[in-house]
Amino acid sequence: MAQEELLAWGGGQRIDLSIGLKTIEVIEREKLLKNAEKMGNYIKKRLRELQKKYPKIVDVRGLGLMIAFELDKEKYKHIFEKEAFKKGLMLLGCGEKSIRIVPPLIINRDEADEGIEVIEDVLKSLKK
Repeated sequence: MAQEELLAWGGGQRIDLSIGLKTIEVIEREKLLKNAEKMGNYIKKRLRELQKKYPKIVDVRGLGLMIAFELDKEKYKHIFEKEAFKKGLMLLGCGEKSIRIVPPLIINRDEADEGIEVIEDVLKSLKK
């Protein structure tokens, strides 16, 4: 295989490699992995508090800032996505009854609290 072909294989163009390297440098310099761990734990803690208050949440799980919570009924997933979006929070359904939360690596506590408030507002609005 010629060197030019090798560089092009799998998206290995020089510009792609340069962008990837710069992205890694920013993540390291800004300590974004540490923030992801800290904020992910905080968001999961807040969701577990909501779980105790609203039994419609049956599970909270995740790693870092890739978090999901499971609702007790499948029909609530789509309603939840739609109502949260109306309130300015974009969430993504996953599986049969779960909602995925994947905030940016730069999220701070105030922004996390704002998102949790929207989630609680939607939980309050779900019919029994």
